[in-house]
Amino acid sequence: MIKALATVLGLAVLLGVATLAAPQQGGGEAGAATAAQIDPVRQPVACPGALEIPVGAISSGDEDLDSVSEDVAFAVTPAGQPAGAGVAVDDSQAVGLERVGSGDIAGLAGASCTAPARDQWLVGGATTLGASARLVLTNPTDSAVRAHVSIHGPVGVHDEQPSVLVGAHSQETLLIESVAPELPGLAIHVTAEGVGIAAALQDSRLDGFTPAGTDWVSPSTAATSLAVPVAGPSSDGAQAVLSLIAPEGAQATLTLETAEGAQPWLGEEALTLEAGVVTDLLVPAVDLAAVRIESTSPVAGAVRTLVAREAPIDAAQSAYDHAWTAAQPLADQGTRALVVPDGDVTLVAQADAAASLVLDASGGPVELAVADASVASLELDVAPGTVLSSTSPLAWALLVQDAASGFVTTIEPVGTDLAPTELEVRVGDAAPLE
Repeated sequence: MIKALATVLGLAVLLGVATLAAPQQGGGEAGAATAAQIDPVRQPVACPGALEIPVGAISSGDEDLDSVSEDVAFAVTPAGQPAGAGVAVDDSQAVGLERVGSGDIAGLAGASCTAPARDQWLVGGATTLGASARLVLTNPTDSAVRAHVSIHGPVGVHDEQPSVLVGAHSQETLLIESVAPELPGLAIHVTAEGVGIAAALQDSRLDGFTPAGTDWVSPSTAATSLAVPVAGPSSDGAQAVLSLIAPEGAQATLTLETAEGAQPWLGEEALTLEAGVVTDLLVPAVDLAAVRIESTSPVAGAVRTLVAREAPIDAAQSAYDHAWTAAQPLADQGTRALVVPDGDVTLVAQADAAASLVLDASGGPVELAVADASVASLELDVAPGTVLSSTSPLAWALLVQDAASGFVTTIEPVGTDLAPTELEVRVGDAAPLE
């Protein structure tokens, strides 16, 4: 009995216990099961920090040729404390946004900061020639955490599965191309012990010497009913790409939803997703759109939206920026929230049935009507730092643009509710106390 209770108490400490209902001495026969509940304490959210140039900073004095840029603006809102090279914010939500004006990673990259999690998927990125996938693991808590990394590509799980120890209030990074090169599509499964870890993936790409996009891939949740609220614009010259992974395999049906309603995408037949294999699909040429996913078993996914702009060296060519938007489960997720960053911000929402998305904001509610099986958008006029929250079971996100530079990124909401952990404690034989 004493051993059983000590085990539960140890786990409670790791999870940040607030209350624990554990069996009492003499509370049952050996082998009897007793319910125990751990109510977690809220941990700080973590932001991955500033972007890094994968090949290193090369400076010649020519802004158009240098890999590094002098035109960089990075901010985390609200402000936090360093956690290694990352940032820990003692709040339930925060946002990081960085604008790099030139160089190899020119673009706009933003993401909601996330609380530590014990199981998460990062769908997006590549390790082919010209692409870099930098996994960032941030620990904003008081205890060291070991994270286990499983790398999936178009042929399934990679043989190498690194394990990374992340100290308290620190950060570790892993270049996926150094472990699993030449993968045109990626899905990273991160599991962690103890209180968990905050994970993000920097996806940076070059087309020769021309920037082809940099953004953060944020964690996503596998589910059988999902939607990606931002899946466009997609054009013949810059097509959006949907990446999917079904850990156990699945049959999936995809629908493209626009402002005019739903459009069958792949016909009536279901798409077969092999277990653990990353599947990439080009999104048809559309304006602003959403992708709806129904599957027979849980699927995780994301869309990479590509935006063309004038190349800095040769105006006859195109450079690109890109934005990764994770798929969101459509089941009840409780309260989800995000912080509005600085910039030109558009709210985008998807709904299966006609609905109204009402977001609580400090200056009053923000309301967006969405028609049946469609996507709708609204340019926001709210102060940077405003917190938007909702309990509606709709998929929504912010599209952030720097139109003058042709830069783009998206910000997705994160859950703010804390759920207790249910445990089953069995009374074991123990020597009597002397």
